[in-house]
Amino acid sequence: MSRNYQISGESMVYVKGDPNSGIASLSELGLPYDAIQVTVNPLHKDVKLDAWGGETGPPNDIQVMLADVTLVINLIHYDPNILDACMRESMGGTATIGTVTRAGRLLGGGVARLTVGNHFIGLNIAAPQSGKPYRFYTAYLTTNPVMIPLGTEKSIVKTSWRAIPYSTDPWGSGSGASGAIIWDNVLDT
Repeated sequence: MSRNYQISGESMVYVKGDPNSGIASLSELGLPYDAIQVTVNPLHKDVKLDAWGGETGPPNDIQVMLADVTLVINLIHYDPNILDACMRESMGGTATIGTVTRAGRLLGGGVARLTVGNHFIGLNIAAPQSGKPYRFYTAYLTTNPVMIPLGTEKSIVKTSWRAIPYSTDPWGSGSGASGAIIWDNVLDT
């Protein structure tokens, strides 16, 4: 593609999760009020050498320490039941909205995505105008608040998401996280 203005156009947000959740099949969460803010956060760590001044000197090299992605999605036309299911999954798969699970529960649970016990959500953003959708493999609503305004006017619900490179095998048979997927451009089915 040559250089040009990039306009994604309107998007629909879909979610998919644990087969025992309210989002077992690909479900429409809703339409954003404004542009979805996607921030890729590559993580780096300085390599310091005593011969270069130790901790106070400049780094000799930089280590790549993986990445995560944060997303802010302000929803205006959304399904409150699907949003509730996303909140329950992001709170460890609670049975009832507004309750918590035991402290320390792992969202991934050591099992593959979209299987029983994995509470990460497949967050899908369809972009039919640009033809470049996004699928964030293992996402969850973050500790930044889900803000739901209650009143007599339209509700624009602010949601904050985080997508990580989850794996059931962090060792990766010796390759570590190499090749773990954070996002791609193919929607869940």
